[in-house]
Amino acid sequence: MISFSVISSIVAAVALLLAMQIKACGDFSKVCTDIQLTEDKTFITAICPPRTRTAYLPIYRFVGNTNGKLCYPGSDFLLTCDEVSVERMDDGDYYLLAMCRTNDPHLSIGTEINLDKFVFNKGGYLRLCHRKDELLR
Repeated sequence: MISFSVISSIVAAVALLLAMQIKACGDFSKVCTDIQLTEDKTFITAICPPRTRTAYLPIYRFVGNTNGKLCYPGSDFLLTCDEVSVERMDDGDYYLLAMCRTNDPHLSIGTEINLDKFVFNKGGYLRLCHRKDELLR
């Protein structure tokens, strides 16, 4: 017969494993190195374990511009944004920065989006969080 304390320990361990899986979304820069944009600004690249080769993520397909603000999910921000870069900020996370047009076609403003909120490393490949609850962590 299995004791109550053994069952409680198993339930706690399973809950911990599930919580760890939920937190796995995002925070790619905590484990990946050499994070940058390709020259044409369409892909984020990084070296992510356990692989030693460059991983690519087509960021232009997943980030948009809404009235001068970078947004995820979205797409084709490069059509209305210039001066695009990826930088590590004071909080340690990596951000996509750009000058993006607003609804006024003559006005562009500086904007940024935290890539660590929706990009994660899965087996050495860059992947995206897709569920809203993953983005709210």
